[in-house]
Amino acid sequence: FGQEGRVPGFYTGCCKISALGETRFMDLLYHRYADPVSLLNTVVGFGDLDGFLDTMLKQIDDDWLWELYLHQLFHERSFTDWKASLETGSTGGSSPAQASPVTREEISETVKRSRDILDAFVPE
Repeated sequence: FGQEGRVPGFYTGCCKISALGETRFMDLLYHRYADPVSLLNTVVGFGDLDGFLDTMLKQIDDDWLWELYLHQLFHERSFTDWKASLETGSTGGSSPAQASPVTREEISETVKRSRDILDAFVPE
């Protein structure tokens, strides 16, 4: 009764979980939510597993992009503009795909600078 539209969404959601891998999916859930089992029961009960997964995965992607944005050296534009440029491909030359490959020397130098920063840190 009233469940016809819920069944395809449930199976579509299960396919998305399968594509992610059950362990990764559970890790993502437990990382984001205090009681993921109860949350899943509620979502499945409402017949919105597919919609929930779409929303959750979009939020995770946005969180990852936010972290990437924060770790850039220069912020020439807002996060919203930067994210939109990634989606359209008009990055203005700052795309990782357009950057030259990182050499071992550059990695070593970055690690050394990071260690120097940590070594200089003195907690109050």
